Amino acid sequence: MTSETKLVTQIAYGDEKESKEAWECLMRMHGRLIEHLGRAAHYSNPSDLKTELYLHLRGVNGEWNRLKSYQPRAGVGFENWLAIVAGRLARQKAADGTKESALKITLDEEQADTIGINVEPPMFQEERRVVVLKAIQRLKHPHCRILLRRHYWNEEDLCEIAGELGLKPDNVRQIHRRNLQELRRALGQPV
Repeated sequence: MTSETKLVTQIAYGDEKESKEAWECLMRMHGRLIEHLGRAAHYSNPSDLKTELYLHLRGVNGEWNRLKSYQPRAGVGFENWLAIVAGRLARQKAADGTKESALKITLDEEQADTIGINVEPPMFQEERRVVVLKAIQRLKHPHCRILLRRHYWNEEDLCEIAGELGLKPDNVRQIHRRNLQELRRALGQPV
């Protein structure tokens, strides 16, 4: 059992004092990452995201059910899981406040690998998302944004997308291949 898993157990199942101490220890370990996400989401005080994360994970009833949902065996490290949860909270808040924030896209490692993009540690992923989004917006074909977003982020089949766009599946596959090559070039990745 890792130290993070022990802390999660203490937070979720310990008494109030033990829970508070474990949370503070967890924030000493990962607080900078949470604050970085807060800055990326334009929080006036990036530490506010730590408070929102605390309230979100604790839940209304104080039973820590959201925190208990973390499974160390699921293949995602705790820091990444925490960054995903905090990132979602930050994006939800940012989407409520600004139009640009609603356009930010989440890339997981498998999707990034499929596209051919190297995924950086969680603290740099927000910046990378913005770079990827801008590169997608610069692609030449008019259906490129729709195609890439729907295929990689909504996990829709290319044939299904082709039908809805009124295009032949072979044409969509060609557009898809060209877009990936162009996107890789724009991001400085090998084609």
